[in-house]
Amino acid sequence: MKKNLLLTAVLLAAMVVSCTSTGGAAGGNTGEPKVEITLTAAEAELITNGAMVLENGDTNIGYWASTDDQAKWTLDVPEDGEYTVVCRYSCTESQPGSIVKLTVGDQSLEYKVKSTTDWTSYTKREMGKLNLKAGKQTVVAQATKIAAKYVMNLAELIFQKF
Repeated sequence: MKKNLLLTAVLLAAMVVSCTSTGGAAGGNTGEPKVEITLTAAEAELITNGAMVLENGDTNIGYWASTDDQAKWTLDVPEDGEYTVVCRYSCTESQPGSIVKLTVGDQSLEYKVKSTTDWTSYTKREMGKLNLKAGKQTVVAQATKIAAKYVMNLAELIFQKF
């Protein structure tokens, strides 16, 4: 009887861990997006009156120092739904606080840039969520406030639907 109770307790504990990590019983996402679209720095069209450039073998948009500068992409959304927007970027400790406005079609969100330690320490951070319709849309990233000298080094924008 004690062995059966112990075995039952172990199996229940395993089920709880499984449901928690995959979102099963809680109804959350599985951790893996159903749709993921990545827009890279190299794919961007840069509209600049300042010094914004592709740098490091076109791996990031750097020297972003003007609110007039824009990076534009074409996003081909495969299906309607809510998409989480993730930005992969770097920002040195002396430069955080700039505000970046991301516009997709007629929707937009704003993100306050946080430090990633230095210009070579890239991280992924969620910018927000947008409800997108299927089809091609223009994505525009533009700083609305520059806190210090530069906004960030922007490497990728990632759109995820769970």
